[in-house]
Amino acid sequence: MVRLGVAEDQPLAVQQWQGLIAINYPARKFGLNRHVTITEAKKQCPNIICQHVATWKEGDAKWDYHDDAFQNIATHKVSLDPYRLESRRILACIKETLPADLQKVEKASVDEVFMDLSAQVHSILLERYPEISGPAPYDDPTEYLPLPPSTALDWQADALIDLDVEETEDDDPDWDDVAILIGSEIVRNVRAAVREKLKYTCSGGVAQNKMLAKLGSAHKKPNQQTIVRNRAVQQFLSDLKFTKIRGLGGKLGEQITSSFNTDNVKDLLPIPIEQLKQKLGDDTGTWVYQIIRGNDAR
Repeated sequence: MVRLGVAEDQPLAVQQWQGLIAINYPARKFGLNRHVTITEAKKQCPNIICQHVATWKEGDAKWDYHDDAFQNIATHKVSLDPYRLESRRILACIKETLPADLQKVEKASVDEVFMDLSAQVHSILLERYPEISGPAPYDDPTEYLPLPPSTALDWQADALIDLDVEETEDDDPDWDDVAILIGSEIVRNVRAAVREKLKYTCSGGVAQNKMLAKLGSAHKKPNQQTIVRNRAVQQFLSDLKFTKIRGLGGKLGEQITSSFNTDNVKDLLPIPIEQLKQKLGDDTGTWVYQIIRGNDAR
C-alpha cells in the first residue's frame, strides 16, 4: 500500500497468478480470505485492488510489476526481492532507533523481528530508580529489593492482558511490572519510528520471552501492541489453542491433540508431567509441560 500510495482504508489483496496470497484488513471486513478466488473477491468487494507480485520476465535484467503476469506464467518467475529489500530497510530502522551498545535484534522472518530489550530496560531502570543500584540492605544479598513506587503504571494505549485469577489490579506493582512497562515504551518508540520513516504500521508484543511476545504481537492487529505481564501469563495462555504456540504446530501438535483429545491449553494444564512424558517422551513431555505455562528458554 505504501508503494502504490493508496489510502489505508482501501481494500487490497496481493495476487500471485490466479490466487490471492495476502489480504489487508480493510478487505477482510468484507469476509475475504486467502482461499477465495479473484472473481469471488471482486464480487464480494467490488473496489478491491488486486496487485500482482513482482516477477522476473523472461529476457529482462530486473524484476518488475507486470499487470499481465498472471496471463504469462510460462515466461514469468515470482521475485521475492521487493520483500527482502523492504525487510532490510525496516530492520535497519529498528537498529537505528535502539542504542547501538545495548541492542540485541534477531530477524525471525521477512516480516518479524525479536528484540531482546533486557540490557536497555536494565539501564533505564537504574537511571529512573537509582535506589535499586545500591548495595543490598545490611550487605545481605538475600534481602529483597526496595518496593517500586505504588503509583499506577501508565500503559497508555497498550492492550493489557487480564491478570491471572488470583491477581488483582489493586495489588501494588512489582519490579517485573515496571520492567515490562519500560519495554512497552521502547517498543512503542520503535513502531513509531518505522511508521514515521517508512510509513509502515506494525504490531508488537511485550513479554518475558519470545514465545509470549510473539503470541502477544498477534493478539491485537494491526498497528497495536499487547502487554503480557508476568502476572497475566496463565490467563493469556489458558484461552489459546496450544497449536498457536511456537513449536507446537505441525506433527507435534497433531500428536498431542490425538493423545489427549484436545487442542486447548487449559485442558492440558491439569495433566501431570509424568503423563505428558509417558505419551510424548521425557524431553518433549517436559518441554510441553513448561511451554504451556509460559516458560520458554529459547
